[in-house]
Amino acid sequence: MKRKIAEVLLILLMASITILVSGCDSKNSSVIQSSTDRLIENDNFSSNIRTQDEGQSNNFIESADGEIDEEKTEKNDDITLEDLENALPPEEAFLGNYYDDMFLLLGKDEATDTLIYSNSTGNIILRNGDEIYVLEDCLGGPQYIEPSFGFYDYDGDGDIEFALSTMRDVGSSCLKTELSMYEKKNGIYERCSPDYKAFIEEATLYYAIQTKDNGTYMLGDIYETEVAGTAIEVTFHVGRVEEDKVLPEYDEGKLVKAEIIYNTDGSFVLSNIHLSQ
Repeated sequence: MKRKIAEVLLILLMASITILVSGCDSKNSSVIQSSTDRLIENDNFSSNIRTQDEGQSNNFIESADGEIDEEKTEKNDDITLEDLENALPPEEAFLGNYYDDMFLLLGKDEATDTLIYSNSTGNIILRNGDEIYVLEDCLGGPQYIEPSFGFYDYDGDGDIEFALSTMRDVGSSCLKTELSMYEKKNGIYERCSPDYKAFIEEATLYYAIQTKDNGTYMLGDIYETEVAGTAIEVTFHVGRVEEDKVLPEYDEGKLVKAEIIYNTDGSFVLSNIHLSQ
């Protein structure tokens, strides 16, 4: 995964030479320009910390509730297996090539007989066995990183969920892969997703407390979420904001990592948050 990220960042860095306007959404980034003490005193950050006195481990930080979509995904009868058998290979998705009335194969898992596709409008299509679903989820641009996904009882309620991570934002200085969680109820997939803005704030506060870094740095423009078997992992890259620089500089060794836990009420929390070793 690190090698893939490094390759993608190199591509994006080359693009930034001629494209100085980032495609990132700045509202999802946290930039720290003041001292660590001032950051810790900020109620927007400190209110999210749960102490051991409250019966919680100090490395277990809770996020805001996930956003649950009202729309639901039903089994799709318009797309046939023959349509998907003629899908274009993943290289086309990497290049950002989307053709009318064509499908792109994004990834597959032979163990679960699952394949992930997209169409010309960026809709994500799930094929599990002979069943086909158009998910309430869309790609956020070319898929420089292959989507990761898995079937598992992530919330421990006895039912199997489908977790999917895809790229949502990519530009000259940003790269974001985010999680969607699907629960199948009566043949219908219902989607919910984490609040990554809250995750970024928590990761930023954790970095500030652990490193006592008084410089100017930011988290939130580069992060990846990976569905790895029964675990869901998220990695935030720490960018150093240098004076008179257009883009922040990233050190591969400065990372904040955590696991994403999915709860039965549809909320998500960060667990085992730590700095990369």
